[in-house]
Amino acid sequence: MKYLHFHLQRVLNAFIVLIMLAGFMLVGCVQATPTGEEPPPPEPMTLNAPPSEELSTMESQATATLSMLGPEGQQTAASFETQPSKQVTITGWFNTIWNDEPLYSITDDQGQLTQLLLDDETAKPLGGPLELDRKRVTIVGEIISDSPRIVRVLSVQFANAKVQQTATSFETQPSKQVTITGWFNTIWNDEPLYSITDDQGQLTQLLLDDETAKPLGGPLELDRKRVTIVGEIISDSPRIVRVLSVQFANAD
Repeated sequence: MKYLHFHLQRVLNAFIVLIMLAGFMLVGCVQATPTGEEPPPPEPMTLNAPPSEELSTMESQATATLSMLGPEGQQTAASFETQPSKQVTITGWFNTIWNDEPLYSITDDQGQLTQLLLDDETAKPLGGPLELDRKRVTIVGEIISDSPRIVRVLSVQFANAKVQQTATSFETQPSKQVTITGWFNTIWNDEPLYSITDDQGQLTQLLLDDETAKPLGGPLELDRKRVTIVGEIISDSPRIVRVLSVQFANAD
């Protein structure tokens, strides 16, 4: 009986302790919250959004980064050229070849021939494109193609001739044969069109077959080379010559 009484006393003491602890906790809650007031709700969490200026800057940077990534993951200098790097200034002899419609070109002092895209308005202050034919001019234009070399003319003006004609550069024979020394040019328009520009800027269309040029490697080997041709005059306007013989000439 004593042993049972001892254990009952211990359980009762533990129960009293639990009641006291519960009372202390209840008193603490009552003191923390004023009577008649509910505890304030927790403040909602907010995310501080960046200002609109920062968003605009971030979008610009992202767009610039994406634009620099090409199919191979990087941007090349050639794929994003500015206008100044694609403009060119050329001084030389202006040429017109008629093939259903006029084809314009310029041959510089090194014999480089450049096809020109020229509208009437651009050449109007100088009298129009026909007034430029066989004249020495300076053009400023935009490179459209490197091979073949094509330039869209932005401006054109007359230039002072710097090359004098030699006695042997253009000799007409009584038999309607002619000997011309100058720069050989090729213009591609479905098929090759050959011409020669002498030292005075006179352009002559050439009728040249492969056999005649074969000893020199064919017509394509003559392109932008200084040559001397002997030929038969077919037409004076436009000037057309059938080539009888051709050979390389020493550049002056």
